[in-house]
Amino acid sequence: MSLIFGLQIMQGLLDRYTVAGNSRALDMVVKMANYCSDRVKNVIQKYSIERHWESLNDEFGGMNDVLYQLYMIAVICCLLQTYNCSID
Repeated sequence: MSLIFGLQIMQGLLDRYTVAGNSRALDMVVKMANYCSDRVKNVIQKYSIERHWESLNDEFGGMNDVLYQLYMIAVICCLLQTYNCSID
């Protein structure tokens, strides 16, 4: 999966979740984020952390933004569960 192509799909899925409340979209974007995480771990293990940092020279913030949004959704969900709240 190309980073740019994957990024666009992930952003679209996040939009579907945040705008329309589509939980399947959230499940899919979480799985895609896990896939990206596994790829990064493999690069670091197989080569080095320096190689990973070099690959980030081509990243201009789009993936960072998507992953930050996903992180914030996860934090909000955890807080809601902790305090037995719901979004409805």
